[in-house]
Amino acid sequence: MSEAKFDVNMAPKKCICISCPTFKDCGEMAFCLSKKEISKAIKEEKNCLCPSCPVHEKMEFKQVYFCTKGGEKHQTTKTERAHTKTELRESPEVPGAMKFRRK
Repeated sequence: MSEAKFDVNMAPKKCICISCPTFKDCGEMAFCLSKKEISKAIKEEKNCLCPSCPVHEKMEFKQVYFCTKGGEKHQTTKTERAHTKTELRESPEVPGAMKFRRK
């Protein structure tokens, strides 16, 4: 089911963050939907339950440890940026020419 078909307002009711060993009562839940980068209260990762959460499944998320690594959009954007970084260097095949190389 896609994000458009899932009522995100229901996420806090279906969220299982409170059952997770990583969870620390900090007044926050549904970290996967959070626009914040990370929870300020949770510092230690212990057996993430995100993949077994109904919200994770309904939203077809790929990431985990949302409380310590940021919401799905934040992690995905961060990963995409890391994969698209390029470096300009001299081409060994053509002296004097430059070419891009992924880092």
